[in-house]
Order: sequence, then structure tokens, then C-alpha cells
Amino acid sequence: TERSQPKTAAGFCMQREEPSMKHLSLLCLIAGVLLFACDKEAPKEAAKAEAIPMEASAAKQDALVIYTEISGVSDGVYDKQNPYGFYGEIVIEIQKRIGDETEIKIVPWARSYADTLTNRNTMLFPMNRTAEREDLFFWVGPLMNVRYSLYARKGSGIKITSLEDAKKVKTIGTVQDDTREDFLTEQGFTNLEATYDNELNIKKLFADRVQLITGSSTGIGKQLARAGYSLDQVEEVYTLFTGALYIAFSKNTNKNILENWEKAFKEIVDDGTYKRLCMKWFPKEKL
Repeated sequence: TERSQPKTAAGFCMQREEPSMKHLSLLCLIAGVLLFACDKEAPKEAAKAEAIPMEASAAKQDALVIYTEISGVSDGVYDKQNPYGFYGEIVIEIQKRIGDETEIKIVPWARSYADTLTNRNTMLFPMNRTAEREDLFFWVGPLMNVRYSLYARKGSGIKITSLEDAKKVKTIGTVQDDTREDFLTEQGFTNLEATYDNELNIKKLFADRVQLITGSSTGIGKQLARAGYSLDQVEEVYTLFTGALYIAFSKNTNKNILENWEKAFKEIVDDGTYKRLCMKWFPKEKL
């Protein structure tokens, strides 16, 4: 009995094997037909799949990116229905005239500057046009002439009559990669403490963590207000330099984008829009 059981089992398997082979052959034939059909369509589908990301990538590269910094009257530009700030209103007015709907992104200066320096079709406003930056960007403007200075708390007793005096102060609060920080560094200052925006510097000034901060004639008032202080609580103790603010474009910006912005800016100057905005935002400034 023990010897017959394997034979019976083997015989059972052999009897079942023949119809299984037939079924397998049929299935293989069907699979082959399907694979042949898929192979013919595969290149077409692959081409479609490859084309979509390539087109999207190209469109992304050609799209304009617009940055403004978290600083003074240039901030608060969240949408075209609620423009806030002199520079923001100029940019939005240009966008309306050329049909540009790019979102204005408000980010810290160091990041926006780095992106505009290296990326394609990237714009940053406002930026001080200096000799060091001249060949790094394309420029549209000028938007405004600005005075850059050192500020102290009113009543601090700090008197600055020269850069050498300023070097003797314990700490000066600056903004990372800002034109004022660049200027002071070039002048040999070693008492600088950088942050990502001037609001933090102002808070540090009133906490006596820094003794001076840098600021601009057009931006310091609003920066103080946002930090919870007022212009009459500080005093301008020394003028570092004067400069002009522009809209800056990355060097590999599309030529048509640049020409459209240049043309529209000239139009708002020629038709009086620029002067109207200047009077609205800086009624006491000599423009």
C-alpha cells in the first residue's frame, strides 16, 4: 500500500497535467498578442509622458518671479486689490499696464538677493544700485533717491561725527547682505551684528543689545511703527551715504520681459503717475 500511494499520486498529477498545458499555451498566446500591442504604443505614451514635464519645465523657467523684502514701505504687497507701499504701488501699476499677474513674494532680503543673483527671470525691488552691483543685474528706474544713516535711541548721548567714531561703538545692528552692511564691512567695521530684517534690529536697539542701527530716510519710520515704536524715539546720528533705489532683474532675464518693464516704467513717469505716488507716500521728501 505504501508503494502504491506515490504511483497513484503521480498518476493523478500526470492526468491533470495535459489540460493545464493547453490552458497555459493559450494564455501565453494571448499574453504575447497583448505585449506586442503594448510595445507598439509604448513609445507614443513615453513621448507624451516626457513631453508634459518638459513643457511644464520650460514654462516655469520662462515665468517671472518677483520678490520684495520685508522692510519699510516696500512691504505689505499682498495682492493687487490692496497694494501697500510706494514701491509696491509702482510695481503693481506696471503689472497692470503690461498684463503681468505674477504674485509678489515677500521674503527676507538675503534669500531674495541670492535668488535674483543666480536664477533666471527673477526680479527684486527695491534695490540700491551700487558700483559693486552694477554688472550683476539689469536695472529699471530709478524709483527713489534715499539717504542711508546710523540711528540711535533718542537720549542715548551717542555722538557720531565720523566713521571712526562709529567703529568705537560696541555693536551696530545691520541687515544681512544689505547695502549698508556691505558699505560698513568695506570700511573695516568689525562691530556689526547682522539679522534678517531691521524690525529685529530696532527691538534689539531698545533692549540695549545694540547701540546703533542702520536705516534709510524712506523706510525707518514704518519699520519703527511695525516694531511698536515711533520716529521721535530715535535720532539720525550720522549719514553713511546716499543712493538710488531701482527694480533689479537677474542677468539672464528674458529680453522681452525687461523691455516691457522698462517701457511701462517710462510711461508712468511721463504721464504723471510716478509723481502722484511720490506725493502720496513722501509728501515731505525732496524728490
